[in-house]
Amino acid sequence: MSDLDLDPQGYYDVADVCVRVAAEFFGAANQHLEQLYGCGSMAGSYEEAAAWASSYDARANETLDTIRFLAEAIHHYGNVVAQLGFNHAMADYNAAVAAGHHSQLPPDPPPVPSAPMFVCKVPVPSAGGDGGLLDSGLGLVEKIGVIVPDGDTDKLEIAMAAWAAIAADAACAAVPDALERAAAAFDSVTAPDAVFVDEDLRVLKAAADDVLNAANELGVSCEEHRDGLNELRGDLVVKLEGLRDDLLKELAITAAIGVAASFVTFGLGAIAASARAVSIAARFASPLRRVIDVWKSARNLGRGVERERDLQRRQKELDRIKNLGEQSPSPSSGPGLGPAIKRIDPVDVTFDAGQIEKKFKHAADFGVSEPRGSDGFRHFTERVREFMADPKTEHISGTYRGDEVLLSVNPDTKLIVVQRPDGKFVSGWEMSEDQMASVLSEGRLY
Repeated sequence: MSDLDLDPQGYYDVADVCVRVAAEFFGAANQHLEQLYGCGSMAGSYEEAAAWASSYDARANETLDTIRFLAEAIHHYGNVVAQLGFNHAMADYNAAVAAGHHSQLPPDPPPVPSAPMFVCKVPVPSAGGDGGLLDSGLGLVEKIGVIVPDGDTDKLEIAMAAWAAIAADAACAAVPDALERAAAAFDSVTAPDAVFVDEDLRVLKAAADDVLNAANELGVSCEEHRDGLNELRGDLVVKLEGLRDDLLKELAITAAIGVAASFVTFGLGAIAASARAVSIAARFASPLRRVIDVWKSARNLGRGVERERDLQRRQKELDRIKNLGEQSPSPSSGPGLGPAIKRIDPVDVTFDAGQIEKKFKHAADFGVSEPRGSDGFRHFTERVREFMADPKTEHISGTYRGDEVLLSVNPDTKLIVVQRPDGKFVSGWEMSEDQMASVLSEGRLY
């Protein structure tokens, strides 16, 4: 092992950080998410509220999914990093045995913690309401002509607090810094897999940042909605106080005005609404409608929730990380490798543009869907690099058409990458059964 390489224990330490952070993050976030399940029908039933609710529901579910994906990806990546550390430990052991140090004991494989159940319920739909004004039979609601905004300020406050708590919770807020420190541990590591570990950890860190940002945005949007409804109901009460005064002056009727979480009440008590009272109330329908229209225009709730960060793109990145290697990599010497095979540490692969273009016919074997061209060539090199860093990929010395080469092979997928001894990319493709048998037993590729 090079003096600049990270000791296998360093890999294990980073793996432990990932497993711990994943569990603490999800446990804290899910605790606050539980508060959302009592917040159904909090937005209201009017047009702008329905638009806001559609935006909120989509973003809330997207954020919830990303929270789960992130926890799963961080936990899984802990197992991946632990396996990489064990690969280095085994390579050191094999090198020592080859040098004649037969008294050295093989390293113990790291523990592979099982993944917790990262499961949470889906929040209930936020649209719905029963109308924002109860008028004791005065006909005001009908004469106003639109649904009086009927969002539930109590539920909006609960949702606001839940999202804000996720963004501020110490266990959640600590995730980006913890992953940043873990990535920094690989800054000076010369092992070829170090650059990919560093990059993957920073992808996880960026996803954690975006989740916290999205939670904060959802909380702010709920707060703005709540504050807007409180403002509107205050303005409606001012107009209704004028109606109350007119009823008292003209008919000696005493009315009571109340404000609840999702509506305003204008009550006449046990007195039935007379034709004269209905006529007086009708004078206030237009002023009340104007208050509502001005409020809708000023608040513009129909624009929905801010979406600064692209969580769907993050989910694709997290899905890639979740599928690296196996959830429980085998600590054995490698499936199907013959006793004469010499295993080696992976050597950083370098690319010649002409060689990548020449071998692009095999790009689809590595999951590249783009056509021949700059994007296709770039993705081909990226997929080859990811294959080289995958813990399931075996790295051995071998021959290709009689020449000494480095072979990287995955017995499950049958993929192989051929490098010159200096690391330059020669080719890569999905092997036939005969080719794979020859490589695994003799290290020879034809």
